[in-house]
Amino acid sequence: MKIASVRLITALVTLLLTSACAPKNGESAPTGAQAPVSNGTGSLGGGGNGIDEKMLESYAISIDTLPEYRRYIEPLIRKIGRGRGDILTTYMIWGVKHKVWYMIPRPLSELSHDQVGTGFSTDQYALNNDQRVYIAKASFLKMDHKERANLLMHEIVMSARLLMKKKPKE
Repeated sequence: MKIASVRLITALVTLLLTSACAPKNGESAPTGAQAPVSNGTGSLGGGGNGIDEKMLESYAISIDTLPEYRRYIEPLIRKIGRGRGDILTTYMIWGVKHKVWYMIPRPLSELSHDQVGTGFSTDQYALNNDQRVYIAKASFLKMDHKERANLLMHEIVMSARLLMKKKPKE
């Protein structure tokens, strides 16, 4: 990849971090935009949940093994962080390695267009919270490889953004 392309991609990632899914005009972020709403047991977990007679954990994946990650995202993260201890790169790698990613065989609950900030309804391909990322498998598999990489990159950047909002102690 040429240096100009790397700079453009770095600028786009930075722009995503500062503006993607961000509240506008001083509004506070809707809680549903950051995490699926739940009345469960919170940090203790949600019990023995499953889909189609399989435990939810059966749908966990390592995104760094996906071809889209290896072909498009891994080289980009490497280039963004090359030669410097870049905090963005560190946070992005944290999102890949320390969050639990799930490929769910059902449609995901949709966020309202007010939460998404589009003014119109959209398809919900992923949900991201402090510990987990859920991806709608059927939608993901319908995408071409570049769009899959775009979705993964979006969720990685949003994971970094969520982490940046936390206090260092957390």
